[in-house]
Amino acid sequence: MAMNNKTICSIAVACSFSLLTGCAASQDGQYRVGDMVNEVARAVLLPDYQPASSSTQAKAAELGAYIKPMLEGCGSVDIEEMVKNQSSVVANIQQKGNPNVEGEDVTTTVTLKNAVAFGYPLQKIERLRGYEWGHTKLYFNTDKFVELRPAFKVPTYGRDFYQVVRNDANGYQYGDAPFAAKLTFDRQSRTVLCEY
Repeated sequence: MAMNNKTICSIAVACSFSLLTGCAASQDGQYRVGDMVNEVARAVLLPDYQPASSSTQAKAAELGAYIKPMLEGCGSVDIEEMVKNQSSVVANIQQKGNPNVEGEDVTTTVTLKNAVAFGYPLQKIERLRGYEWGHTKLYFNTDKFVELRPAFKVPTYGRDFYQVVRNDANGYQYGDAPFAAKLTFDRQSRTVLCEY
């Protein structure tokens, strides 16, 4: 296949860029000009070419729509609907407690695969339903989950009876115990806990 000057210039520029940015290491971690030229030439000449070492991952499922109630004053996540509509990202479901027994605490934990919440990798969702109380807990797979903190709003219900006790980078407390709504960002365990 004959290459024109434009193609040769494109390959030279791409090789230079690859070498400068460190994108052309071989399997043993060494940078070889010949290997780099071969990879770039294949990429330029064959648009669908992908190196054998690169894996194609399916796009992660965005679960933000199901978690949105947590943003609006620590509302509960409808785990059943999420599992029904997003079954491809559900790796495991565990339930403790009997939902048919009145007043019994029931904890549902859904372990996820290839899922994100608002763009952040999400490993697991835990929901506890008790008698007139409960919580939802998100388990993230990155320290960057703390960037979500401003998206979580303090509840607005019962303004005449409740007040904001605490509202900072670690979460908030709205109202007094035992009827408080609490948000806790735990950086150590990479979790967001909404208690209601």
